[in-house]
Amino acid sequence: MGLNLTTRVNWKLVAGNITEAREQLEQLEIELKQPRVRDEATLRIGLEHALHHLYFAWNVRKISTREYRSMSDSNFNRWSKVPKDLEVYLLRSEKDE
Repeated sequence: MGLNLTTRVNWKLVAGNITEAREQLEQLEIELKQPRVRDEATLRIGLEHALHHLYFAWNVRKISTREYRSMSDSNFNRWSKVPKDLEVYLLRSEKDE
């Protein structure tokens, strides 16, 4: 999925997935404040779900609503992947300079 600057961003799809990610993070925050619920599995599942929606938000930004609504399993799997065209922020050490 290369960068396509000629296709407009589907802000509705982006916003929907960001809303889902935010709601998941809010729910996770509530759960992690409860010692009886708090465990690594809860953390993992919550973060995976939130990340899934953030990845989707980026990967479907140029997809039509019609294509999104009729997504195949293949598209779901492709759109769920970590975006290769987003960079992770890293600190540079003095050795790197």
